[in-house]
Amino acid sequence: MEKQLCILGIDIGTTSVKAVAFEENGRILAHATTKLTLISLEETAGEQDPYEVYEKLLGVIVDVLRSVRDQNFYVQLVGCSAAMHSIMPVSADGQPLGNALTWLDGRAFKEANQIWQEENGRELYRKTGTPIHAMSPMVKLVWMQRNKPEIFHAASKFVSLKEWVWYQWFGVWEVDQSMASASGLLNIRSRQWDDDALSFLQIHLNKLSKVVPTSHVRQGCVDTRLLTEGITSTTRFHIGASDGVLASLGVGAVENGVMALTMGTSIAIRIKSDEVQTHEEIRSFCYILDDQRYIIGAPSNSGGIVLGWVFQNFIKGLSSIEEAICAAEKMDVENLYCLPYISGERAPLWNSEVKASFIGLSHQHTSLHIMRSAIEGVLLNAYWISAELFAQVGKPKLLIASGKLFEMGWVRQLLADIFDIPVQTDFVMDAAIQGAVYLATSTSFPLRHDEVVYPQNHSQYALKFREFRRLALLLLVK
Repeated sequence: MEKQLCILGIDIGTTSVKAVAFEENGRILAHATTKLTLISLEETAGEQDPYEVYEKLLGVIVDVLRSVRDQNFYVQLVGCSAAMHSIMPVSADGQPLGNALTWLDGRAFKEANQIWQEENGRELYRKTGTPIHAMSPMVKLVWMQRNKPEIFHAASKFVSLKEWVWYQWFGVWEVDQSMASASGLLNIRSRQWDDDALSFLQIHLNKLSKVVPTSHVRQGCVDTRLLTEGITSTTRFHIGASDGVLASLGVGAVENGVMALTMGTSIAIRIKSDEVQTHEEIRSFCYILDDQRYIIGAPSNSGGIVLGWVFQNFIKGLSSIEEAICAAEKMDVENLYCLPYISGERAPLWNSEVKASFIGLSHQHTSLHIMRSAIEGVLLNAYWISAELFAQVGKPKLLIASGKLFEMGWVRQLLADIFDIPVQTDFVMDAAIQGAVYLATSTSFPLRHDEVVYPQNHSQYALKFREFRRLALLLLVK
């Protein structure tokens, strides 16, 4: 029997690596995922071991390759997605000189605050579209200069984890425009490394990878393990883009009037734009999707990491976080507020030092009240970001939400009530991977959405939001 073609999508995330194989009609043939270790040897640190990332990525790819081979398929094309904002120094022979710093690493907060207060810092934001924050690779490099000068000066190149994986496969240093546009070093209009950013860091152009379009393709993978398991010298690897912009593409939120909310470890609000847009008041990002489209929006640290923390530390007697979220539906938390900043915060506060708080706790409250309050806090914080974006681009007609939290019907209704926008939930297994496949093939699979949920009680949450915002701003008062 002649083998059939399939497409492989991969995602290099912060907490996991994933691989999914699709038939050409969009049917999922196989999938695999493995969790990654986040290294936090000191407060606010968030690092990843590149060797662990690579080995676990190979592991999930091999699992999927073996599964599709058993089904008489072979991979003709690979689409790639990866988390933004990682940065790592490497030697001349491509060996890491340390762990990769992830977006969660907040140690550069002092450098970010200092840069943002300077006019050249704000100009760099306007030119690159990347918010000045500890998450930004540009800011991390300033921190590295000051705190690890011996490593900084020994580095032959500074690269993301995605670039390093690409180098393992093809022996060349290349970065797609999308990942580069989230580095704080790319001029988002010229789509080349920005001279002022390089001058600010006092680094030469040869310290960075060659910038290529998100449509860039390579063949000739040299990893022997992949070649043994079914990848061939003619398998086409599509370099793809960042997980953020691909998630918008994957759920179909690249039409006018449609906004995407994606929730995993963190949360991001995104909307498509046909032109470069920045906004100093909220430090919204502007990242490249392809030759014509940009994705603007803002990220929050306060997503699934908050609910996971509540479940691990407060919930007893329930076997899963899904069970806890389901049970939290009936909890009355009208006067209980969760300021969900356990990992500091990007938008809307842009303060890596801010801490979480529960306000209004009493002896009547149980662990499930805390869970319900945390869910509300995460969504109220996301609404705060969105309301600022509405002022920039207009209020959308539809919000497409993705993430396991929104599989709960009551949470979808809560989201619609808080945002005062109809909500639709997608059934995509992994939005970023599906987006990577769409970008690689220039086609899209039929999307399967839940029914639209309409707002029913926005006025109640509008009042709660005003108090939530007032309390959150008090955290910034010193």
